Amino acid sequence: KLTGSNYLVWKSKMRDMLVCKDLWPPMQFGDKRPDKIDASTWEVLHLKVAAYVRCFNIDMSLYNNFNEENKADVLNWEKIRVMFENKNIVNRVSVFRKIMRLRYQDGSSMAEHINAFHGLMNQTTTLEVPLVDEVFTLLLLGSLSDSWETLVVTLGNVGSEGKPLSLEQVKSILINEEAQRP
Repeated sequence: KLTGSNYLVWKSKMRDMLVCKDLWPPMQFGDKRPDKIDASTWEVLHLKVAAYVRCFNIDMSLYNNFNEENKADVLNWEKIRVMFENKNIVNRVSVFRKIMRLRYQDGSSMAEHINAFHGLMNQTTTLEVPLVDEVFTLLLLGSLSDSWETLVVTLGNVGSEGKPLSLEQVKSILINEEAQRP
């Protein structure tokens, strides 16, 4: 369910669920009804999508913000997006604070840590904060605990032709390293 703090994951899962349930056309076409679908069927399809989203996929704490909307595309990709994809400085700072505070805890799952990091990284993209792969790599390495310092130093000396390792390479190395640790 959409809770306010999980918008990007929710958005992706919502799209997948609507596609799997053959409810994607109202999202894809909006008000532009395909010729092969009659007007009343199109209206019912919009109502079904809006009801499905509200009843099963939005937390009750947010429900009243969206309970009046019956156009699927307006509900999902306009009203909800406006509420959670606001590109103002406050939201951008908030995401960067979360990134800077993200810390790997020894003994926890590296895959879960990388997943949390990737979610925050996706938020910077949604908020249109232009960052290069190398900055994300540095932020991820900076989120590791002191017990990973030797690996961080080693990775700093690795790379081909003076190029740093990519974020994907570093994520793979971290997962492999975790598997080899006692």
